[in-house]
Amino acid sequence: MPLVKQVGQGAGSESDALLGVFSRNPSTTNNSLLDFSALCVYPLDELDRHFDSTRDLCYTNGGHLQGEGEVAYIEYEVKSSCANLPLNTIKAYPCGSDHTPSPMASRISQEAKAVLEMSSYHLTAVAVSVREGHSIVFLGDTKGNLHKVYLGQDGEAKVYANITIQLNSPINKDLLLDQNGRHIYIMTKNIVKKRPVAECEDHLDCQSCLSAKDPYCGWCVLQGRCCQRWECKQGSLQDQWLWSFKQTQQCLSIHHLSFYNISRGEKNNITISVKGLPSLGKGEAYSCFFQDTQTRATLTTTGVVCPTPDANSLPPIDYGDEFVVLTLSLRFMNVTVAETEFTFYNCTLVQQLSGHRP
Repeated sequence: MPLVKQVGQGAGSESDALLGVFSRNPSTTNNSLLDFSALCVYPLDELDRHFDSTRDLCYTNGGHLQGEGEVAYIEYEVKSSCANLPLNTIKAYPCGSDHTPSPMASRISQEAKAVLEMSSYHLTAVAVSVREGHSIVFLGDTKGNLHKVYLGQDGEAKVYANITIQLNSPINKDLLLDQNGRHIYIMTKNIVKKRPVAECEDHLDCQSCLSAKDPYCGWCVLQGRCCQRWECKQGSLQDQWLWSFKQTQQCLSIHHLSFYNISRGEKNNITISVKGLPSLGKGEAYSCFFQDTQTRATLTTTGVVCPTPDANSLPPIDYGDEFVVLTLSLRFMNVTVAETEFTFYNCTLVQQLSGHRP
C-alpha cells in the first residue's frame, strides 16, 4: 500500500510540495520486488490545478472531458453524482456547498517522477524539514532504520546517513518533527524516541565536521566548533560558517608565508596568506602564536601580517642543534583558525658549522 505524508517547502522553489513514499504491497508474490520503494515530490500548485479541474468538470460538465469520457466522479459510494450546474457555480461555491456534488475524485492520476528509488528497503514513513533553503527528508522502513536524504534544488536526492532505531521493528508512519524542527520523534511498535535532526557536536575538528557531509552542519570558524548555522554567532555572514554538505568546502589553512624561517635574533614582519579568512567586527583582532608566544596580527586583504617575537621569548635552541621548529598558529581569542610550521635557526652556529666567522 502506498503511504503519502508531509508537506514542506521545496528547495529552490517558490511553491510548496507534497512528499510521498510509495512501497509495493508486502503480499506481492514477486519477492525480488518486495522491498522496492520510491520517494516522489508533487508541487502543490500542480495539485491545486488538478483539484480545480476535477471540481469544475464535476460541477458543470457532469464529470466528462471531451475526448476522455468521464474523468471526475463521486467517491465512497455516496448517493450523489456530478452535475451540470451553471458556470457561475464555480465562482460562487469554490469550496463546495450542500447543493454541489461531493466528495469528488478524478480518474486521471497526478503523476510525478521518483526522485529516489530504494530496492533494499520497504519504506513506511516520511517527514521533511527545510533549513537554509535546503530540504532534508527523513524516511523510515520496516527494518527499523531511519534514512536521512538531502533533496537538492535540481530534484536530485542523496542519502547521507542511515541510523538503526530498533532492529527489525518497522518505523510507524507518524514520523514527526518538533515545532522548531530541531528534533524528530520516531515510533516503532513498542518505543518512542526523540532524536536531534543532526549531531554536529560529535565532530570535534573542522576536517571531521566537513567530512560528515551533513546538510545541517557546518564549521563555525571563529568559535572553532561544528554546529548548525543558527548556533554559530554571525553564521549568516560570509566565511563565518563553512557548510559541511558542500562538496568543495575546505577548512581554512595557511597557503603561503612571506618566508618560512628566520634567524632567532632577527626582527621582521611575516605576511600570512589565508584564503577565506573571516572579517572581524570593531574591537576584534586576530593574534599570531609562535608556539606559546603571542604577537598581534594586522588584517590584510589576503590574510594577516605578524611581527616575529623577541628572541628571549622563544624556546632555546638545544646545544648542538642548528634550528628549532615551532607551530605558528593564527588565532581568534582562544580559537585556532589555521596553523603551520615555522623555523628559527641559530645563525651563529650555522656560520660556525659552515666554516665562516662574522
